[in-house]
Amino acid sequence: MQLTGKTVLITGGTAGIGVALARVLKGRSVKVLVCGRDRERLEALAREGFFTIRADVGTDEGRAAILDAGRKVGGFDVLVNNAGVQSPMDFRKPVAIEQVRAELDTNLAGPILLSALALPLLLDRPEASIVNVTSALALAPKRSAPVYCATKAGLRSFSTALRYQLEGTSVRVLEVVPPLDGRATALGADGKPSPFACAEAIVRALEQDREVLWIGKSKLFSRVHRLAPSLAARLVKRH
Repeated sequence: MQLTGKTVLITGGTAGIGVALARVLKGRSVKVLVCGRDRERLEALAREGFFTIRADVGTDEGRAAILDAGRKVGGFDVLVNNAGVQSPMDFRKPVAIEQVRAELDTNLAGPILLSALALPLLLDRPEASIVNVTSALALAPKRSAPVYCATKAGLRSFSTALRYQLEGTSVRVLEVVPPLDGRATALGADGKPSPFACAEAIVRALEQDREVLWIGKSKLFSRVHRLAPSLAARLVKRH
């Protein structure tokens, strides 16, 4: 895919991989629409020359606002479903149902529904892509974040099935798999790839029409999981 001159819409675009990707793309003459919930960060990005929309991808109203903003900038060629939240939960104790629902809505229902809403626009473009950011935890869950792991496993499965459905169309599906801890606060620490390095890798993967991009040690972990799934499970189980 040739990205120069294209328009890219990024959810969760105010921190971590999202904001790094926005800046890398802008440097390549790509129009970028950044979606997020943090007003101050969005205002700062607007001053940098980005198009911005304050909206929650986990709500019907938020998704409608995102699509409306996308239409106002002339449509978009790439949808990056990057928004995500992770909270520790212990189901042996009472859990906050609203917290569970927030993770499900932001991490899984949001990307699926936003993709469904965006596809009529994307299918009209000569070439387009949907990028779903999952996690190596989609392969083997850790016990401290059962809902997060479930949502990432679901998004990984959705990405594969959607790719099958879109064969023969102008829309490609790229799954991006960050390391086991791909949070903005963890990237760039302890030898992990920086958000900028992740963003550069995503751009290359889009340009090369890749289907799956393993970032950092997630590639090694995928091999361990394929060859010795019980070992992979033990490696992350107690985190």
